[in-house]
Amino acid sequence: MRVSITDLSNDFELANGTCGYSSNTLGVIKGAVDIVQLELRARMVQYLGSLV
Repeated sequence: MRVSITDLSNDFELANGTCGYSSNTLGVIKGAVDIVQLELRARMVQYLGSLV
């Protein structure tokens, strides 16, 4: 799962790199937020799975 998240964020940075520095920076920030949300979601799923 971590590999796919990293690949997605790399693609995101490359896609935004063509739009200039400011949009690339926004893309990196948004990518980081998305990664954090995916991590939290994965941990919640693992936690709920351990309860069942």
